[in-house]
Amino acid sequence: MESCRLRTLEDVCDVHYTSLISKIECATEDEMTELTEEILSCGYHGPVNVDKREEVIRAIVLHPILQLVLSYSPSCMMV
Repeated sequence: MESCRLRTLEDVCDVHYTSLISKIECATEDEMTELTEEILSCGYHGPVNVDKREEVIRAIVLHPILQLVLSYSPSCMMV
C-alpha cells in the first residue's frame, strides 16, 4: 500500500497550474502580491507572501485534484 504523501508539482498536469507554481517558487514578495488573484482562485485563502509559499503551492496542487473528485462525486457538495 502506498503511503500517504504530500502532493507535488509532478502530480499536476495542467499547464496553467504548473506555470503558476513555477512562478511562485521563485517569486519575490512583490511578485507574490501580483499573483494574489490567481492564487486565491485556486482555493488558497491565507496570507499571500513568500513565508507562505509552501502552503500556497500545496493549495494549488490540490485544487485540480479536488475539482476532478467533485466532478465525479456531486454528492460531496451536499452538506
